[in-house]
Amino acid sequence: MSEKPHVKCTGCGWQGRRPPNDDGAFGHCPKCMIGTVVRLAEAGSHTPPATMIKLCDVVIGLRKRALTDVEELAESIADVGLMNPITVREDRTLIAGLHRIKACEKLGWEEIPARVLTVDDAKAELAQIDENIRRTPLTELQESQHLQRRKELYAAANPSAKSGSDDKGAVIGFTDDAAKQMGKSTRVIRRKTRRAANIAPDVQKRIASTPIADSGSELDALASAPPEEQREAVARVASGEAETIREAMKPAKRRTAAAPLPVPPAALIDAARATMGNIDLDPSGSEEIDRVVKAAKSMSFATGSLVKPWSGLVWVAPDKTREADVVEKLVESEAQIWEFCLYSRAVTAEKWSQEILARCDAVCFVRRDALDHELKKGARHKPMMVVYRGSKRQAFIASFSRFGVVV
Repeated sequence: MSEKPHVKCTGCGWQGRRPPNDDGAFGHCPKCMIGTVVRLAEAGSHTPPATMIKLCDVVIGLRKRALTDVEELAESIADVGLMNPITVREDRTLIAGLHRIKACEKLGWEEIPARVLTVDDAKAELAQIDENIRRTPLTELQESQHLQRRKELYAAANPSAKSGSDDKGAVIGFTDDAAKQMGKSTRVIRRKTRRAANIAPDVQKRIASTPIADSGSELDALASAPPEEQREAVARVASGEAETIREAMKPAKRRTAAAPLPVPPAALIDAARATMGNIDLDPSGSEEIDRVVKAAKSMSFATGSLVKPWSGLVWVAPDKTREADVVEKLVESEAQIWEFCLYSRAVTAEKWSQEILARCDAVCFVRRDALDHELKKGARHKPMMVVYRGSKRQAFIASFSRFGVVV
């Protein structure tokens, strides 16, 4: 019986025999369970040894990957050396390792260790695609495009995978292979590939530099519609007529203009500013609200603030139809938001409310009589709360205790 080749985890560097139940080229490292296990026997029973080549001889083709963390990588290489050689073809065309090349150039290297593989064009492109998907954060759209191209290459290289009366056999063959190599479920692979296959090429170009390109749900909505509807939906979002693709695709008779948001009580806004020191962003703004909140930057739900980046010191006061979406955005943007004050209904039984209350550092349940002087005559005061997340809990308590119970 032939011996299984060695495998190596790209996460921790562990090496060993392929696990007994692993019948493919990729698996999971039993030591750390995080890296993709890469078969070193690409062209034979073991990997070709690394050899030194001149950096100026490496041919770098068109790459979709954005160069990030080059400075950090250069510092690491300066400290511990280059742990993983780059990979090139015999003609010195780069397959994998652009970040390593740029880092070594910063260090003044003239030569770099490289593994030279004898592979055809299709296998070289497959290797580049796999490298891109595994190692660099891509937008959802870019990853879908990579997978769709990988599917085309896989089908060309494996014609025997096609079976049955339709393309189902080829799709299943590719999906299983890609899922194993990318460390993703087959369901995720199918959904991502379907996006690039179904969204019109001109629509993909139009949304490539917009937040839509990195929203899986928005891309799925586009992929489910005919090309003309895709173009119309993207145009509605771009013009501000709709906030999301899903909203833009609703029948015209259901797309009614939302009622303007009420202006939050000025006293609460002043208390929020006293707590945080400033208000950098109000994503729930309007011309009337902006005059009261006076945030450094204001956006509105009507112009797509829910799909734009949120950061810094945030005040947000959504209406009840957007409370769940706002909480989802606050959670999603935790790394970028330093502090926030959320002014919303005090409905603790709802899921969005429970989620934000579990994550917050303090909350003020506003008394019914605390803001009577700011309410219009005859207006009914609904139970409201101000939810705070940040490092200034004591400042929040000092600023908001006069408006209600703070916990």
